Amino acid sequence: ACHPSCRHVRHEIYFLEGFAFTGLHNDIIDFTSQHREAISRQFKHQGILLDKTLPCLYFLRASDASSKGRNPNYHFIHLTYQEYFGARYFVKQWTSGEQLLVLKLNCQQSRTHAKSVSKISAGDFLRKENEEQLQRFFRAIEDQPRDLFGPVHQRLAIHYLSEVVLSPENPEFERLQEQLKEWLLFECTWRGRSQLSAEMEFPNEILKAILRISSKILR
Repeated sequence: ACHPSCRHVRHEIYFLEGFAFTGLHNDIIDFTSQHREAISRQFKHQGILLDKTLPCLYFLRASDASSKGRNPNYHFIHLTYQEYFGARYFVKQWTSGEQLLVLKLNCQQSRTHAKSVSKISAGDFLRKENEEQLQRFFRAIEDQPRDLFGPVHQRLAIHYLSEVVLSPENPEFERLQEQLKEWLLFECTWRGRSQLSAEMEFPNEILKAILRISSKILR
């Protein structure tokens, strides 16, 4: 059986992940007492005392550490940690098939952190060598309306191709390469230049293919 201290740590991590995910979903980086109370009702285990736990969590800081107030705001010591723990929560729920607990604390859902969370999630799938889950995750993102993520779709495809080891004959590999090739041609035709190809992870094979196409047109 798991030691009580182990269970307590697991409960703290689960709360931290839900805390981070809810903040990202609502574009919140500075958590007020109202935010914390709403989140704790969904993610806090009964054994966790919020007022005692929050000051002890390494990844969180009171917005005014010198304040003597009873209800200081809290934030993650760096946005990267908030994105990381938010992505951990998403990956756990996704792989287990459990429903995401999504709290709406603001009027509009945030799209600001969609790329970071999606990229970290993809990286977590890769670390666990779960290519099937990664492909299912990526297809789910692509099924969303394009204006939900905008160019994030293409940038995720770039990251996917740069990280995932797939056979060139893999249909998923071919589909993503073709998609990026078409987008690059569209950018060059419409804008006269491409922002996407400036990405460090942009596949060289696609750039070579575009150059071959261009050289044939100019002949």
